[in-house]
Amino acid sequence: MAAVITAAYFVLSIGAVASFALGPPRWLEQCLSVLAAPAVLLLLVWNPMLRPLGLTSGEWVAVPSWPACLLIIAIYASLVYGLARLLCGRARG
Repeated sequence: MAAVITAAYFVLSIGAVASFALGPPRWLEQCLSVLAAPAVLLLLVWNPMLRPLGLTSGEWVAVPSWPACLLIIAIYASLVYGLARLLCGRARG
């Protein structure tokens, strides 16, 4: 469940940032920015490795391409899943 929540957070954060192009009210844009900031920062740290491979896009701020974003989200979700399993133990059935 933790991995699903993590993946959903990243996907929703990317959607929130993409919605800025629609011109939401400033207060909504600020709220979405604060909620999405951790996810955006966790995606941007991969840029030095992805840029030489051509897996970034953007002129002013380079961000991972969509396939790279999905791969990064899967990596983070699997790490959270592993950590949750380690901390909580296996489910008993």
